[in-house]
Amino acid sequence: MIKATNKNCTGEFDATVTERTVAFAGHGTGAAKGHVTSYRWNFGDGTTGTGEKVAHTYATAGNYEACLVINTDFGCETRICKHVVIGANESALQLSPNPAVSELHIGFRSNRQEMVTIYIYNANGLMMKSFQRSAVVGQNNWGIDVSTLPQGIYSVIVRSANQLANALFTKQ
Repeated sequence: MIKATNKNCTGEFDATVTERTVAFAGHGTGAAKGHVTSYRWNFGDGTTGTGEKVAHTYATAGNYEACLVINTDFGCETRICKHVVIGANESALQLSPNPAVSELHIGFRSNRQEMVTIYIYNANGLMMKSFQRSAVVGQNNWGIDVSTLPQGIYSVIVRSANQLANALFTKQ
């Protein structure tokens, strides 16, 4: 819960994150400061909302600053802001076929347009391959030759300055 005060005005809000959807609940000022007349939300991604309780789904993972402005009938206005972290879905990185024989298909859902480095590690933590790809916002699909890798279990890591995803595959 975040609290803020402004010239004896107070307010607060809760933010409960479930995957990419956040349930926001504003809490107005005490009775001595008047009755709340409006709750105005700015979700930090270019969208807004109104109401004491709202739910908002973010399109992409990232760090957002959500703000609430509370107004009362006594002219009190309070602005409260909170950082909300939206993580990438667990399915941001998909590998197929799994197990792989000669080619591994990498599906990566990116929240930014940037260069990413893809690493393949064996079960002993030894890096077997690495390469760079240009990722676009949204779904990216790459094919990787794994025919020269020995049989075993491998970890694929997709990393950039802003993103990190990993998944396992078996090489037959």
